[in-house]
Parts: sequence; structure tokens; C-alpha cells
Amino acid sequence: MNWINFFFYVIVLNSLTGTVAYLLCKLLALVAKKYNAIRIIYPLYRLVLLFYIVPLGYIYIRCKVGFFYGSATIGDGFFGNLEIHLLIQLCLVTWIIGMIGICVVYYAGKWKKYRIMYRNNLPFRGDEYRAILRRFYPKKNWNRIRFCTNFTVDSPCVMGIFHHTIAFKTLNYSKEDIEIILMHESTHIVRKDNLGKKIAMVIVLINWFNPVLRFYLKDLDAWGDISCDIHVCSRFLGGHARKYFDLLWRFSQMEEQYSENLPAFVSKLNSEQSLGKRVEYMIRWQKAGKKTGVSVLLALTLVIGSSVTAFASSVQVASQQNNLYCKTRVQEVDVVDNDDLQEYVIPADQVDEEKWDNAIVYDDALLEPLSIQRNFDWKIPGNNFARSVGFIKKAGSTIVVSCYVYDDRYHHVGIRRPDGSMLYVNGMHQVTKTFNCETTGTYYVYVENMRSKQIRAAGYFIK
Repeated sequence: MNWINFFFYVIVLNSLTGTVAYLLCKLLALVAKKYNAIRIIYPLYRLVLLFYIVPLGYIYIRCKVGFFYGSATIGDGFFGNLEIHLLIQLCLVTWIIGMIGICVVYYAGKWKKYRIMYRNNLPFRGDEYRAILRRFYPKKNWNRIRFCTNFTVDSPCVMGIFHHTIAFKTLNYSKEDIEIILMHESTHIVRKDNLGKKIAMVIVLINWFNPVLRFYLKDLDAWGDISCDIHVCSRFLGGHARKYFDLLWRFSQMEEQYSENLPAFVSKLNSEQSLGKRVEYMIRWQKAGKKTGVSVLLALTLVIGSSVTAFASSVQVASQQNNLYCKTRVQEVDVVDNDDLQEYVIPADQVDEEKWDNAIVYDDALLEPLSIQRNFDWKIPGNNFARSVGFIKKAGSTIVVSCYVYDDRYHHVGIRRPDGSMLYVNGMHQVTKTFNCETTGTYYVYVENMRSKQIRAAGYFIK
């Protein structure tokens, strides 16, 4: 896949469609709050991750134009305009440097703090805690879970993505408090909340140029705790949340000034700043119940609305990119037309028809409809042809063929005329030629590989 397609269709377009999905999710979250469908909000925010990860726009373009035809590389390289090509390369270098810089300066610092905090973990066996976890989630394998104490954390938390550690600030909790803590942290583990946070953090790193993503990471973290509260109270406490929030309130009063802020890939029991919101949404959930119908409708709206946006934006980006490509390529004809190339004719009775019939045919009908120009990117096996499908030309008109042959030897670039004869030029690297059409009929554009190994020819022809 060409760097330009990678940058536009996978990075820029994913950032755009993901951001639209996030903004739509915030709108749907307002609707969910209005109808008290609180439980669906966190799944909606997690669903947004798909639109940042899956390159829907690129997949759509590839499926539309075909995986094996020249149009699948619309705009690649901008062969006719070196300035545009260099500008795209500059954008790519800036993106890579920015990504590395943010990773080293910002996230490396967070990771260092996390590792310092992690080294303060003091492990203990915790067999009785593991037995409590098995009672809560009997189908989950809890044998590899680790239990530790850590004086640097401000509340109990779960660390890790695949190998989890539950860290307690101290062990002087009552049995009832321990059970509530383990309810909360085991729910984070079962739902893989830390993995979702880590994926979101990587997306923020890759799309560092998109400031909206930082707000998304914050919302995902906040709603993860709210959703976990509701799940714990619903599954284990019969909907009664008073004991649960009494524990959170007591923990908030015990926070110390020197406690470290936990990074995005750690889920903790309590945050004093969010406690009021968590109580508010818990009360609203208790009054409203599940709201299954509203939840399903909101999820479908997010998926359909974001998918339509992804497809629409991909079409617009492809169209604009292709238009710019076509303009730069057409302008090149006036500058680089090599009319001094000698033309050669193969009479119809001397054409190797068997070889012609076995040529690789690239159907340009699969390309985006252009008025006069067809782009191609052909891979031509050794000692064989690659050709277009036939098209009608009138007598007195011309066919402009311009392509770059990726090889250091001469190859044949030409047309086949209605009478069966072949008109071609011998060219190497950049080959541009205007062929005259002497009769009305069906013409073909072709490139013949004159050596035994596969070559590539990319460019366009104007009918």
C-alpha cells in the first residue's frame, strides 16, 4: 500500500470518521441521559473505538474500485507533480516526528511514573481474596491474579492489561469493604476496561494532531467508572448502592497529598472529583431501570450514522484526490510529450495473436468515471502484455499515453488499432506519446514486457 493512501485513508480519514463518531456519541449520550438510559452510554463510548481503528473508508474505496486494478492506487505518487509529492512526504515525516516526540516526552514520563509506582507493590498470597473473586465470577480463571499492597496509590486499583494486579493501599479493611472492593475491581478485569483504555491511549498517540481525542479518553475513563458502579450494584448488591457509595466516600476522605495520579491503563475504585457524578447517575439508573429499547435504538443510531459518515467522507476524499491527480497529470502532457520517440508498426498479420489473447486485461470500467482520462498501475509478467479493454475512437482523434516503466530496460508502450496492427514506441522509465487514430474503430492501450521478469508500469492514458 502506497504511503499516500496509507496517510489519507488510514490515518487522516480514520481520525475524521472516529471524531465524527465521538461527537455523535456525545449527542446520543445527552439523549440517553434525558431518558435515563445510563447503562448504554459506556458501551457507546467503547464502540467509538472501532471507528478509530477499522479503516472503513479505505476498505470502502478498495472494494469499490477493486483490489487488483490500477484505480486501487488513485493518486499514488502524483507522478506529474513533484511539489505535491514532496508536500505529502513532508506531512508524513511531520506526523512521524510528532508521534515519536509525544511518545518520548509525554507518555514516556507517564510510563516511568507508573513503573515507579508498580515497583512499590508488595505482593501477598491472598488466597481468601481469590476465593471471593471465584464466587463473584465463577467462569473466570483467577489463578494468575496478583494481590499487593502499595502505599503510593490513593485508592484500591487494578493494574495491567492481560496479567492483572489488584493493589490495596492498606489491608486494614473490613470483610464487607474487601468484598465491595473486589466486586468493583473484578468487574473492570472481566470487562477488559484497562485494555480499552490502553487502545484509546495508543489511538491518541497515533492521532496526536487531533485534539478532540484527549476529551474522548477522559470521557471513556469517567463513564467506565460509572458503568462499573451500576454493574456492581445491579449484579451483586440487588440495586442497593448505599453501602457501595459509603465506601467510596470514606476512601475519598483518606486520600493523601503525595499520592500519584494513575495513568490511563489503570482502573481504580474511587476518584473524589467524579464521586458526585457517579452518585447522580446511580440514582437516575435506579429510578429508570434498564431502558432496553432506548439503548438498542441509540446503539444502532451510532453505528449507522458513523458508518454513513465514514463512507461519505471516503468518497469525497477519493474524489478530491483523484481530481487533483488528474489535473497534474493532464498538465504534464504539454511539458513532457515525447513526440520525438520513433514509432514502430507491427502489421496485423505479424501480430502474435495467441500472446495477445493471453495478455492481462485491466478493465478500466472499474475506475472512477472520468471524462477523458484513465489511470492505471499494471504489473506485467515476463514476456507478456498488459492491456486495457477496448474503446471506440474516431478517425482524426488522438490517444495520449503517459506512464512510468519501473525497469532499466526498454519496453513497448503503444496501441492496437482496429485493423489489428500494433503501433508502439520503445521507452524506458518515463514514456509519454501521442498516437494518431487514422480510422474509426476499437482501440486498445498496452504495455509489453520485453524481459523475462515481472515489471510495473503506472500512469494514465487519455482517450
